[in-house]
Amino acid sequence: MLKKCVGISILDFILFEKETDFYSCFHITEDTRHFLYTDKMEFHVLELPKLPKHLGAGSSDIALWAKFINSERKEEFDLLATQNPYIEKAYEKLQVISQDKEKRMEYEAREKAVRDYNQSILEAELRGEARGEARGRELEAIAIARNLLSIGTDIDIIVTTTNLPRSHVESLLKELGCLKGSKGIHLSET
Repeated sequence: MLKKCVGISILDFILFEKETDFYSCFHITEDTRHFLYTDKMEFHVLELPKLPKHLGAGSSDIALWAKFINSERKEEFDLLATQNPYIEKAYEKLQVISQDKEKRMEYEAREKAVRDYNQSILEAELRGEARGEARGRELEAIAIARNLLSIGTDIDIIVTTTNLPRSHVESLLKELGCLKGSKGIHLSET
């Protein structure tokens, strides 16, 4: 049920002096036996000063993204955009938001509106699913109560079994009594 929590730290300084690689990924593991506690949490650290000056052919996506983040010249951005379609899309977005202040504000407002809309739709869907599940359980309990009432089961047992309020079970009994006429279903005084 838990969603994965991913932390990404992009550092413009060296955090791990003894390590030479620019990228590290951490998980929570047991100290002595080193088994993973959970796969729902991980931390990624990019130390940009350790990034190689030139990336070779076949560089990893992480290296390409780090280089993209660290780039300063248009030529570097253009070259990286040709090597990865996701970086190309990010570069297009970067060009849009790098325009004048008014355009950037419009872009950010639109992006926020899209994110807010998507989040509200997701939350509404989750609420609807929860309501539907609750209603489904209630209808199932009512069907069970009706069946138990039709075979003459005691109301207290039905209330305990279905978790329906006693008044609801009694109204179902009255409803069934009307349907069956005088076939023996009667509401007893308690």
